[in-house]
Amino acid sequence: MLRVTSFTVLRRWSDAPGAPPLHSQPQPRAEAAAPSADCSSAERPLCKFWLNTGRCAAGDRCAARHVRDKHALAAWVGERRALRAAVRAASAAQLLADEEQLCGEAAAKSQRADLFAAWLVRRFGAEALRSGRGVLDVAGGGAGGLSFFLSVVHGVPCTVVDPRPPHLSRRQRRLLEAATAAAAAAGAPPPCLPRHEPRMWEAGSWGELLPGASAVVGMHPDGATDGIVQAALAAGLPGAVVPCCVFPNLFTARRLAGGARVRSREELVAHLLEKAGAGARLELLPFEGANACVWWPGKTGDE
Repeated sequence: MLRVTSFTVLRRWSDAPGAPPLHSQPQPRAEAAAPSADCSSAERPLCKFWLNTGRCAAGDRCAARHVRDKHALAAWVGERRALRAAVRAASAAQLLADEEQLCGEAAAKSQRADLFAAWLVRRFGAEALRSGRGVLDVAGGGAGGLSFFLSVVHGVPCTVVDPRPPHLSRRQRRLLEAATAAAAAAGAPPPCLPRHEPRMWEAGSWGELLPGASAVVGMHPDGATDGIVQAALAAGLPGAVVPCCVFPNLFTARRLAGGARVRSREELVAHLLEKAGAGARLELLPFEGANACVWWPGKTGDE
């Protein structure tokens, strides 16, 4: 809101050379066309008031069509709905295609969950990850973000083990709407959100959560990092972890092969590689920040 307390007239607009008029002259209104009682005048639009309520205040003077044939009206409504569904499906397909292309370029930290999800699908295979009860995601990759992208974008069922409740960002809500529209257009069931286990990742809970899992993963799982590797190897499951915080004063038992304590992120990565055994590998993911991923194939997987 602009409050004007004073002004000075420098020159009138009408006195400026070549200035267009401030107000255009009103154009004469065209005569209303005769109303149509059927669908013969297909080039004329339907009256929205008649369509929604069955009444029109303009009556016979309305220039739009008043369709009284219920079958013709139903056919027109069906065509409009099909057209809108096709537009939504095309927009959804484009949005999902853009999402899949993200993993080819370095991205900001805000995209690390979906990039890690795409990497997991490429590394282990979608069908392998969908087997059994699906992926066991420890710490959720930030409010359940990792499992969201695995489930909604890639169709991989997931269980999130995290005491924090999951939260969908605005971008994730848009992706969920797009995936739902794309599934409806293809006649497929809608995407399912991850299952949530509101608990800490502790040794006492591993036994009941691991059976049936296809893999165990963690994106920046902090204190659960060592436990993910230990539990997955004990169950013979493949997995991957992207470590972040070290907490050297909390995890004093972490030691490298030479006996030195783990104090930096680089040393933590080396410690996890040693812990995971000879089959473990290291790969850098395409996003900023802590992006070193330690992964292992499991007893039944391959590299």
